[in-house]
Amino acid sequence: EYTSYLHPISSPKLWSSVKAIPNSFSFESPYVVNICSATFIGEPKPAFSFHHPKKTKDTIHITLAFTHTANSPTIIHGFAGYFHSTLYPGTTMSTVPTTYTEGLHSWFPMYFPVNEPLLVECGDCVEVSLWRDCGVTSVWYEWAVAVKSKSGVCRSTSIHLSLIHISEPTRQAEISYAVFCLKKKKKKK
Repeated sequence: EYTSYLHPISSPKLWSSVKAIPNSFSFESPYVVNICSATFIGEPKPAFSFHHPKKTKDTIHITLAFTHTANSPTIIHGFAGYFHSTLYPGTTMSTVPTTYTEGLHSWFPMYFPVNEPLLVECGDCVEVSLWRDCGVTSVWYEWAVAVKSKSGVCRSTSIHLSLIHISEPTRQAEISYAVFCLKKKKKKK
């Protein structure tokens, strides 16, 4: 079983790096990065849980809400994406900070940038809507973000409606870590 997690982050450095990419789709793709220079807002929340491989078509839609409780405003530049997986009974692998598996030297979070940084005041609610559309051989992700004030008024939004294609079980690209295959190690006699 695989569970993905999402975590709002403030990172001008990551956002500027994406903005510097010379194409019009740079904000419509996730990036695998070692997030070193960022402020994390709240705690990571579980997004999707699924079994792999799954050979049926389905669409999952969820909305996660994060409330900013700090004493000062912050700016959201995107979201960190993590995963926790149970490979087989008693064996797990995780990039979630609270359950991180030691020794994962080449496994990093994904960074989902927003088109424009979002100002979040103390007490504001950040709502993230995610869609995971699964075909027989492919998975597409879409996401939209809204910042709502304490009174429920929507102050700003960032919508990512273009499709992000991730082939399962693997894809040879910068996002190949998002879905993976592992073999059980053979015991030496």
